[in-house]
Amino acid sequence: MKLTTFLYHEINNTPSEFHKINNLSVTEDIFYDQLRFIKNEFNIINPKDLIKNKFYEHKNALITFDDSSKGIIENAIPILNDLKIPALFFLNMDIITTNENYMTKIFYIMKNFDYEFKNNKIRNIFSKKISKFFSKINYDEYEIFSGKWIKLEDLLNLKNSKDFYIGNHLYNHYSVKYLNQKSVINQYKKNEKLLKNYN
Repeated sequence: MKLTTFLYHEINNTPSEFHKINNLSVTEDIFYDQLRFIKNEFNIINPKDLIKNKFYEHKNALITFDDSSKGIIENAIPILNDLKIPALFFLNMDIITTNENYMTKIFYIMKNFDYEFKNNKIRNIFSKKISKFFSKINYDEYEIFSGKWIKLEDLLNLKNSKDFYIGNHLYNHYSVKYLNQKSVINQYKKNEKLLKNYN
């Protein structure tokens, strides 16, 4: 059995600067065309079939999304519904419950204070080194830079869906490379506690 996973982040005709600079967004038309191609070429499985170990004999595919961009709810789900395609959404609940996301903050700070980080790669920067800059964030600018994110009420629309499921992407979008085992487990459990009421 072979499974091909197609991973998306944001579906938006006018993506935020954060999504643009990280090449994390596709337009609605491109997304629609890609899904039609995938549907024609593969057998798209329902996420619940992963747990049941239920697959087609050939060319299985799974549609997934990472992070918690609002475009998933506003733009991707209507297209998925139209094409009758199930999907799995891996969410970081920090942005959904607090409207702040660690990873987008890092990119915002690096963009605005790049002289401080010119010799560092983004994944090598962790909280102790960058937290002192959080107080310098202009939150009006930051919200425009990072874009819109899913809200708790958006998740209620997915609660009873037979086609859409939510996966655990850890609470914060920390670089796991710099987390010890205890921290990873705590991140997982904190996110899981908030996700347990959904599919």
